[in-house]
Amino acid sequence: MTQDKYAGKRARNPRYYTAAEAAAVKERNGQYVQAEKLWLRAKKLARHPNNMEWAVNRSHYCMRALHNEWSYIN
Repeated sequence: MTQDKYAGKRARNPRYYTAAEAAAVKERNGQYVQAEKLWLRAKKLARHPNNMEWAVNRSHYCMRALHNEWSYIN
């Protein structure tokens, strides 16, 4: 039942969710440069203020990860 609830929201703005999911994958893999760019793209595509804020916060996180030279550890 929960999946159906979120599926309807994704159908309303698939371009945002596609960019956000791609950014999340890059971020999880430690590819912070690409993730930061994708989060900024997701911010531009977002229609809801919460999604815009989330994308900005994630892009800032990626910038901090680059600045502090964080790396992904398996």
